[in-house]
Amino acid sequence: VEAVEAAEKSDNDDLLAWALIGQAVCFQTEGNIIRAEHILERVLKLNRKIKSQSVDGYATNLVGNGYRDKGRFDSAYFHYRRAWRVMEQEKDPLFPLVYHLELGRFFNVLDKGDSVISHADQVISSHSRLRETGLIREAYILKASGLAMKFRYDEAEGYLKKAIALSDSNSTSYLRASIIRGKIRFNQGDYPGALNYWRNILET
Repeated sequence: VEAVEAAEKSDNDDLLAWALIGQAVCFQTEGNIIRAEHILERVLKLNRKIKSQSVDGYATNLVGNGYRDKGRFDSAYFHYRRAWRVMEQEKDPLFPLVYHLELGRFFNVLDKGDSVISHADQVISSHSRLRETGLIREAYILKASGLAMKFRYDEAEGYLKKAIALSDSNSTSYLRASIIRGKIRFNQGDYPGALNYWRNILET
């Protein structure tokens, strides 16, 4: 909110657009899809004036997330692909990572383990070049989820350990990793172990 207010006072539309995109990400992370939608509408309207391909690409990708979270998968995929086309000519090293991460999450909702793993690997393979710890951590969690779908539990545990090593114990990443660990224990028939993980989540 403070970043948006500062950008509004600066009279810099490009700065405002990026501040709003950051705010939309925060609302989506919190599960407030409607607020994020309104903000993204404002971003795309603003972009008619500033005509930034980067703003268009990132905002469109976030619109795809909103459709994914509402279960409108055809619309989500359409927006992801449109965002990729918009950004294809841009020299933005981060966008491909964001794109593959979100598309991996899209396939995760659809329980398509092979596609989840493939998109997670696209992010992980960039680790040595970009050092984007947050994105890599999320890709580890995503790959673990895909591996668990394929019953490759030991491999999944390995990636969860990597993700947890990069996470604070009270972070959402740590909680997501713990949820997957609980699911693995449950699927292996270790019901007390699963309950222990999930109980710890509730107490966090």
